[in-house]
Amino acid sequence: MPSLDRKFIDDLLSRIDIVELISNDVELKRAGANFKGLCPFHSENTPSFNVSQTKQFYHCFGCGASGDAIKYLREAHGLTFMDAIEKLASIANVEIPKSLNKENSDFVNLFNINDQVKNYFRKCLEKNDMAKQYLASRGFDEKMIDKFEIGYASESWDSLKNFLEKSQSINSGLELGLLIKSNEKVYDRFRNRIMFPIKNTTGKTIAFGGRALDKNEKAKYINSPESKLFYKSSELYGLYESAKQINKLNNVIIVEGYTDVISLYNNNFQNSVASLGTAFTKLHLQKLKRYSKNITFCFDGDKAGHEAAWKALQNCLEGYTDDLRISFCFLSDGLDPDQLARSDPQKLKNNLNNTMRLSEFLISRIREHLNLDSPEDASRFVGEIIPHVKKIPSGVFKKLMLDKIERITSLDKKYFYAETKNDQTKITQDSPVEIVITPSERLLLNMIFHYPSGIDDYYERLKNINANKFFLDMLELAKSFKTSTGYNLNRFLDADEKIKEEYLRAINSSVVEDEYEQAKKTIESIISQESRNIKDQEYREILTKYTNSETLSDSEKEILKNYKK
Repeated sequence: MPSLDRKFIDDLLSRIDIVELISNDVELKRAGANFKGLCPFHSENTPSFNVSQTKQFYHCFGCGASGDAIKYLREAHGLTFMDAIEKLASIANVEIPKSLNKENSDFVNLFNINDQVKNYFRKCLEKNDMAKQYLASRGFDEKMIDKFEIGYASESWDSLKNFLEKSQSINSGLELGLLIKSNEKVYDRFRNRIMFPIKNTTGKTIAFGGRALDKNEKAKYINSPESKLFYKSSELYGLYESAKQINKLNNVIIVEGYTDVISLYNNNFQNSVASLGTAFTKLHLQKLKRYSKNITFCFDGDKAGHEAAWKALQNCLEGYTDDLRISFCFLSDGLDPDQLARSDPQKLKNNLNNTMRLSEFLISRIREHLNLDSPEDASRFVGEIIPHVKKIPSGVFKKLMLDKIERITSLDKKYFYAETKNDQTKITQDSPVEIVITPSERLLLNMIFHYPSGIDDYYERLKNINANKFFLDMLELAKSFKTSTGYNLNRFLDADEKIKEEYLRAINSSVVEDEYEQAKKTIESIISQESRNIKDQEYREILTKYTNSETLSDSEKEILKNYKK
């Protein structure tokens, strides 16, 4: 992960109210000293997502997600490290140091290259009548071309290469997938294609999609390959342009392609997005739920459209919660959303108001061609639908689905979840072994993490009386997290999973002592007792050697002689 100077990051985080930041996405309610809400990282109906205003971090006791404000923006909003830093710096009204390290400079450079290439493609479009005629035939006027910053990649094999060569950016072009290297030759990936910039949620260009103008081209659409900036399974085309309307209307329409999004936008359906040549994924759903809980998939009514919808449904099940409303709209007459938006917007609106709910689509798809009056078909129906229902998180929706299947089949739902002995054995075998840490060690961590001054005061003494590597590793890490103003112990959230788990256990437990002076007395008492235990163990080992007539060293004789004196 790229990083600025640690001192700057710690100072920036200290200026951010993480409760205020997360409240923009999650409804948080005070629960004691912390705030609680439904986790944005997994599906749940009972709040297990906790945000600490004093410690400035979040933790979900359901899925284990945890981190500081930077990590939240990266995982919840899909931002890069630098995007998250820039957003927080803007909130805190502080200036980011210009002395970025090499890795940060690389990210900034790649964004700049994409921006230059986007502008280059736009200039190429201005000079190419054929490309402009194609866009006009699709109903895209200058306003839409400017809004989505559409461009054109010329038919040449090296025009973009030559453009990037002028700024000595060939390597960056290769890294971003704008150029391809084969047999020691470098050439353009996109040729004779309408170019659609793909943007992240902050509006920065992270990749491109290209639509072939040549009807004989085998690949009608191609995208940039994945890069440091682009992970296609979590990105959605048009989200940056449509986010405000999605929020305003509290509804999002999901279509299949770039031109669908633009045509819908141009005809007053300005709340649509498209996945990027891949099936709709759990990551897509997680991202969209932050904008609206009402989601409508709009696909062609043909076989391919139904298959795309079925894949989308399967990937939505694990993220489905009781507050979601997912529907499917299948267009008839062989028209796709792009065509219908241009030819008959009112008919498209009527279609979008007459959709099939996810539950209806799931049941109808599986019971298709089955006669549920037949025991054989009814058994097959249950066998096929229950694995899908099992993916749905526990809640009202899942219970109602099981009730509906029970009514359809006249079969008691106790038969739906029969587990085999092999399943139970596997769960037992796969259970992780817990790292051993004593109650006194947990007590020490509780006090030291609540009163970080104890790291300075007791680090060396605790090292001398403890041999538990796990406990010592935590002390060592805590010491390494020192800043100019104290300790940033939230950096434990980026540590090994077991260490992070133990930190969260300590920090989320009630503080044992109300004041540090009292905590010091307790720590001193534990150290004294542990020191005594070490001496006792040492004495017993020497005494055993003496009893067995083994030769003792002078120091061992001294210990034996003076023990308990």
